[in-house]
Amino acid sequence: GDEGAGRPFSFGDPPENGRLHVAVGLVALWPGFFHSGRPRSDFGEYIGIVRVHLGGQRLVFRVIPPAAFKTAPWRNGGGVTHEIAREDADGALIWRISIAEVASDGPFSRFEGLAGILTVIEGAGLDLVAPDGVVAARPGVPVRFSGDIPVDCRLVAGAVRDLNVIFDARRIDAEVSVASGPAAIPIGGPQLAGFVGLSGGVNVDGVPLEPGAFALGPGGEIRLSPGASGLLVRLAASPSR
Repeated sequence: GDEGAGRPFSFGDPPENGRLHVAVGLVALWPGFFHSGRPRSDFGEYIGIVRVHLGGQRLVFRVIPPAAFKTAPWRNGGGVTHEIAREDADGALIWRISIAEVASDGPFSRFEGLAGILTVIEGAGLDLVAPDGVVAARPGVPVRFSGDIPVDCRLVAGAVRDLNVIFDARRIDAEVSVASGPAAIPIGGPQLAGFVGLSGGVNVDGVPLEPGAFALGPGGEIRLSPGASGLLVRLAASPSR
């Protein structure tokens, strides 16, 4: 099933003198983005940085094109994972966002102690078969599952692509929702948001977001033209933290 190896998320090094502003804005939200006082910068190339303003601080959305996703085939040969971003702490996964291509029936990898949200973005859908029942994952409908239990995938009618958010529910609250245009979606507050455009015209603070590319950041506005669609991911620290 799905493979778990990957690189940590980083905003990289913003141009000019933006690093100080990015550090000030993000440390309060996600301390794990920074290690030894320096931003991690090994995630790979990106096609643009969108500058936004939130509470007087200059922040950024990072736009990650599909060519920058980290791709790994499943060990069982049943699919491929394209990792978009992740965060680890003390050797443990905190959250990960990825897109999977599922080509055949078979078991999903276990993620002990973690929860998941799966949303089919291409294809007819799949069934998640677990000991306690079956979860029907159909196009555009986010479904939750536990990484603690064995899950088998049964394709409905051929291969699918799906967006997956894996997270530690003890530390992170995660939500995935479908957005359709026309719409203007403000992003702000103590959270990290991600957006993948699926069709039509999408802009992140006025910068076009190509279908399949992923925008990730802590603030700004996402605008969808009439007929456009995409998936919005929100990550926030659990209230118990």
